[in-house]
Amino acid sequence: GVTSLEDRLAGIDLDHDTDKVWDRLSAREKQEFHRMLESGEMGGLLAPHDKGPWWEDGNVSPSLPYSVLNLLYSYAYVYRLFNGCHHDLPLQASQVMLDICLPLSDDRASFPTAMEALSHALASVKQNQSVFNSDEFSASVLSDVSHVLSGPGSSQCRAARALSDVHLLLDRARTQLKATTKGARGRRTDPQAKKLWLSKKKVYFMAAWAAESTEELRLLADVASLKLGEVEAQMGLEKQVKRLERLEGEGQATAYHTGSKKTHKLIEEVS
Repeated sequence: GVTSLEDRLAGIDLDHDTDKVWDRLSAREKQEFHRMLESGEMGGLLAPHDKGPWWEDGNVSPSLPYSVLNLLYSYAYVYRLFNGCHHDLPLQASQVMLDICLPLSDDRASFPTAMEALSHALASVKQNQSVFNSDEFSASVLSDVSHVLSGPGSSQCRAARALSDVHLLLDRARTQLKATTKGARGRRTDPQAKKLWLSKKKVYFMAAWAAESTEELRLLADVASLKLGEVEAQMGLEKQVKRLERLEGEGQATAYHTGSKKTHKLIEEVS
C-alpha cells in the first residue's frame, strides 16, 4: 500500500529541511499544495518566527508587497520571453527570473517604494543584453502585470496563481539541476541548487501573502499602470528626439548640397 505522509516525513526537520519534505510528497499532494496557494488557504498556515529574513518572518515587512511586484514583473517577462513555454526550459527560465528579480537572488534585498521595485526590474532587464528584447517589449510586460493585478475576477487569485506557477517552475528547475549534477556533487552543496531552494521558500511566503491581500494588490495595480504610462511617455519623447535629429541631419545635408551648387555657379561666373 501507499506509505502514509507521517511515515514518509519521519525523521525530517520540517522547519529546515523543506526540500526533503517536498521530495517526499506525492504528485497529488504537490498538486494540492499549489491549489492551496492559489486559493489562499495556505496563508492561514504560516507560523510566525521570532527572527530571520523577511521571507521567514511571520510579521510581514512593509516592503514585501514591493518584492511581490518586482517578482510578478520578472515572471511576466519570462513568460513573454519564452512565449509561454517556460516550463519546457525550467532551468534557463528560472535563471532569467533570478537575474531580473533582486528579492529572489539577494536574501536581504528590499525596495522603499513600489515604483522603485518596477524601476529596478526594468533596469535589470535593460542591463542584461542576453535577455533584453526592446523597450516596447518591456512596456508590454508592465501591461501584463497590470492585467494580472486588476483584470476581471479575483486579483489575489490571479496573483497567487502566477506565484504558484513560479514556485512550480523553480521546483522543476531544481529537479532538472539535480538530474544533471547527480554524481558530480551533492545537491545540498551546489550553490545554484541552494539558491533555487531558498527562492522556492520566498515565493511560498509571497504567494501566501498575495492570496489574502486584495486591497494591497489593487494598489500595486495602480502603480503598474502609472509606471506603464511613464515608460510609454518616455519612449514617445525619445522617438520625437530621434525624429528631430533625423530631420535636422537631413536639413543640414540639403543646406550643404545647396551651398555647393551656389559655389560652383559663382566659380563659373568668375571664370
